[in-house]
Amino acid sequence: MDNLTVQKTAQERAFIIAWIFGLLFYFFEYVIRSSPAVMIAQLSTAFGVSDLGVSSILGTYYYTYSITSLIAGVALDRYGAKFPIALGTGILALGCILFAIPTVITGDAGRLLQGAGSAFAFTGCVYLAAHGFAARYIATAIGFTQCVGMLGGSAGQFVVGPLLHGGMGIYTFWIAMGVVCAVICILLFFTTPGENKDKERDLPFIGILIPIK
Repeated sequence: MDNLTVQKTAQERAFIIAWIFGLLFYFFEYVIRSSPAVMIAQLSTAFGVSDLGVSSILGTYYYTYSITSLIAGVALDRYGAKFPIALGTGILALGCILFAIPTVITGDAGRLLQGAGSAFAFTGCVYLAAHGFAARYIATAIGFTQCVGMLGGSAGQFVVGPLLHGGMGIYTFWIAMGVVCAVICILLFFTTPGENKDKERDLPFIGILIPIK
């Protein structure tokens, strides 16, 4: 086995390790997305708004999630996974911390940041899987990624609900989520391989439309 093959194999393994940490990112992103459904009353009291007001705050998540999904894809293509996926996890962590502050402004800001950061999770995992697994396993890896995300969505209600009823405060929960995401951010940054993307960065921004064409 020549040196080039050894390096390629080592890099693929590094991408798979980063993908595993990416699964944690995707899992907790879904926990964070779905868990407010079981704490509407507590959030209403904390923010001093009606249930409808809480729904309005929670809905801001999808504004940034939808827009940033495109930005995440472009960032991954132009800069590789190392910085964008870690940045996304860091933004999600900051959003959780802000959401723990009981004011409407910080609630909106926190939820907006949660949506922006979460947009990097699935796209990032797919990118890592595509660079780590052989072509014949990529569909399986993506399916497993989706499975982990759905488990996170389930845990956000069926696990978080009993925890809150058992005495955990919502402030404690959101700060804990922020800390967990911050740890995952660090793990992703140090395990995701860097890539030479000079050619991609030299392309004009309109170049993102080339594959669609």
